[in-house]
Amino acid sequence: MKKTIQLDERPAGYSLGAAQAGESLQVQFRGISLSSYGKDFIRKVEGYPQQILYKAFGDFHPSQVKTLIAIIKSNLEVDVYLNEVEISAHVVVAKGIKIGDPVYKSDIYHIDKVDFKDVSFPSDCSYFVLMNNGWDRVMCYDFGPSLQDDDNHPIDYDVGQLVGAALSESIFYDIFDLNEEEWKVILESSWFPFSFIDYKEQKNLLNHIKTGVGDNFHRRKVKLEVY
Repeated sequence: MKKTIQLDERPAGYSLGAAQAGESLQVQFRGISLSSYGKDFIRKVEGYPQQILYKAFGDFHPSQVKTLIAIIKSNLEVDVYLNEVEISAHVVVAKGIKIGDPVYKSDIYHIDKVDFKDVSFPSDCSYFVLMNNGWDRVMCYDFGPSLQDDDNHPIDYDVGQLVGAALSESIFYDIFDLNEEEWKVILESSWFPFSFIDYKEQKNLLNHIKTGVGDNFHRRKVKLEVY
């Protein structure tokens, strides 16, 4: 379902702090947020996404949103796509896959890119993407093109790859849910679990670290194979 609406104000981003009138304020115009982030995510989706959803589709309830995409043009005209968007993902796999084979989570290294059929992201248009991943939700946004004069930042990257990175964080949350001390153990152990070992091996390694085995766990050699 697609609708076009007109905004009254130019979006700039999200405040990173508080300020009084006349004081300077740091604003984040580009980023990602997941529902697992908690209040940060709620603040963001209750901003521009909720406002645009209600303006385009009336009292459409947020719980019914599976996918919400907004492309904000320089004249503040907004193309809004709700739910009926065909989504496909390009993934980097850990083994050879044939046409028609089922692909499991353990077969995937990471999500390289996400495509939205018939939706384009022009370099001079701001956007946000909100999509479901099971119980989690993923939001990517960039309001840089809406900023004026020296603050203007056109889209100079592949939006699909940014969404892919956010979706990877949502799907492989075990890998990303590490504190500073756990990262230190990984690096000191000469392990870097994001490349060349599959998801099950990564998860097993991280379980060793989280249960306190740390430097004492056995380091086994990983044979790299090209399929």
